[in-house]
Amino acid sequence: MSTTRQIGINVVTLWVSFILRAAIGILLVPFLIRELGRDVYGLAMLLGVVVSFAEIADMGLRMALGRNLAEALSVQDKEAYNRLASTAGAIWLSVGSLMALACVILAPAIVTFLDIPPEIQNEAIFLVRAFGGGSILLAFILPIFTAVLSSSNRFDIVNNVHAVQGVLTGLLLFLVISLTDYGIYAWAAVMFGIKILSISVQGVLARRLVPTLRLSPALVDRQSFHKLFSLSGYLFFLQLTNLLSMKADPIILSRFLGPAALALYNPGLSLSRQVRPLVQVLANQLYPVTTKFHATGDKKRMETTLFLGTRITLCMGIGVFAILGIFSQDICRVWLESTLGADYRIAGHVLLGWALVDLFQAAGGSQWAVLIGKNRVGFIVFLNFPLAVTNISASIYMVAYTGLGVVGVIIPTVVIGALRRIITTIYLCRVIECKILLYLREAYLRPFLLAVILVSGNLFVVYFYSARNLFDLVAMVAVSAIVWLLLSLGVGFKAPERGIVVKRIKAEIGKTPFFKNYLN
Repeated sequence: MSTTRQIGINVVTLWVSFILRAAIGILLVPFLIRELGRDVYGLAMLLGVVVSFAEIADMGLRMALGRNLAEALSVQDKEAYNRLASTAGAIWLSVGSLMALACVILAPAIVTFLDIPPEIQNEAIFLVRAFGGGSILLAFILPIFTAVLSSSNRFDIVNNVHAVQGVLTGLLLFLVISLTDYGIYAWAAVMFGIKILSISVQGVLARRLVPTLRLSPALVDRQSFHKLFSLSGYLFFLQLTNLLSMKADPIILSRFLGPAALALYNPGLSLSRQVRPLVQVLANQLYPVTTKFHATGDKKRMETTLFLGTRITLCMGIGVFAILGIFSQDICRVWLESTLGADYRIAGHVLLGWALVDLFQAAGGSQWAVLIGKNRVGFIVFLNFPLAVTNISASIYMVAYTGLGVVGVIIPTVVIGALRRIITTIYLCRVIECKILLYLREAYLRPFLLAVILVSGNLFVVYFYSARNLFDLVAMVAVSAIVWLLLSLGVGFKAPERGIVVKRIKAEIGKTPFFKNYLN
């Protein structure tokens, strides 16, 4: 199957996965807040944060392994492929075991630091040890199979697994929590069981996709270790700084406002997180392609991938921002007013903030894929460290020493996101030796015109009309989505690209590759 056709299938499967998981996620948030209570719901979210922080100990190997496996696959070096996979697997298993043990030992200290209310501290300590420790270990096993799938550009398989996983998780949570009195323990059991199932399924699929895959301690070698860490060292610090910037927010809120504050913060984050993969669907799967272009010295197609990938991703990001950002108060009113009361307004402000953060991320388009493909990520890594420290310091100040409360934690993230995008864009143009004005014209001019028209129209709607029920909200979102689609075709794409898109929409999936004129 051609690269472009596979990319088209990857996009479609992610959209299907997104629709299913977003629908489940939207229903789950008010259900869990109502059934568990604000404090216990906040505890459940904090458990996820603890696992996420432990994952930084993978030292950036996740992205590095996928990139190096893709390179080995492109030159058909099966021996190097298996040595890389085995070496990474051995490292992950060792580090994951140590981190899980640390989580078990330090559970009381973690609960004390997070300022968990006394009445649920015993539950929290047990869950940090059992759920947190077990989930950390599983989190270090899964990436090896995900890397195998992504190195073959089979993101569609990962998307399908995630879709089924999301549906099963939602259904089981609804059933188990509704029919039992186990509360947070039921939540933990369902989440842990789904993690085990996901690893098992992806492991089987990875072996079927790459029959020559061998994972053995005998294949662990020093050369593969050095090759992985030549890139993963940078990615580790980048992962660390990104995690500190984005995952520190729940910790800060719990520390200064208590875990109940997460019931106001997490809905906006959750909705944004559900939509984010839809916007980043193209950017997240291009690094095997850009790696191939770099390995073969194909500068022209590398540049074309950058221009088109950035423009498409940004157009999608603008459509999402116009809905989630501009309609944030209407969305949270219809979604959460019955659960949170008047506090839904705070959740709406958080949703607007995350919509802005995601818009700046979408403006990066395929920038990161190009930098990964060219193995030029050092500058971005060192840039992110001072930005992350500034973000955390400003967030602590905003929450602890101003009257902004929950909203204060998202403001620095928005400002830092805008600054990071400007600096990264300038650096990228230097790396690929492209004039910045050319890049801005080819990648950003048309999306900018799209944004002016679409955002202005939605602001006009919000000023004169307010959704009071689900029907009103669905109508507003549907009209905005249709207008966005038409504007994207008319303004966001050039005439030749528009013809390809129209054919793609009309054709049967996979028969008219979306990037036919660009990547083949």
